[in-house]
Amino acid sequence: MKLRKVEPNRIKRGKASVRVAKSGAIHFSRKACELMKIKNGDTLSFFQDEERVSDWYVAKTEDGLVLRMDKGKYGSATLNSSSIANKILEVVNIDNKKSCGFLLGQGIKDKDSDIMYYAIITASAK
Repeated sequence: MKLRKVEPNRIKRGKASVRVAKSGAIHFSRKACELMKIKNGDTLSFFQDEERVSDWYVAKTEDGLVLRMDKGKYGSATLNSSSIANKILEVVNIDNKKSCGFLLGQGIKDKDSDIMYYAIITASAK
């Protein structure tokens, strides 16, 4: 007999992560909210690298999608955009799953605009 352990397909707790659903829900973990210093009513925009289409970034901007903090003690947040969610999910093979989790990278500050861009690490898809 040759056994192989099957692990759940999840991002480990305590990591800054974002979960993207086909329905359009984009959920930020408590650690991601802390990392990005985001709060209820902030607006976020998503950016795709034109040269490396699998590279996606999220940033707090003035004209983005409105973020709402989730009820409860967890401090997580959600926004909705099915068009953006499906574009992000196109770069990873999620088969028949309804959603996919990604780790969030440390911020990269743009010198010209002072905007902090956070990488959505698509290679970490779970």
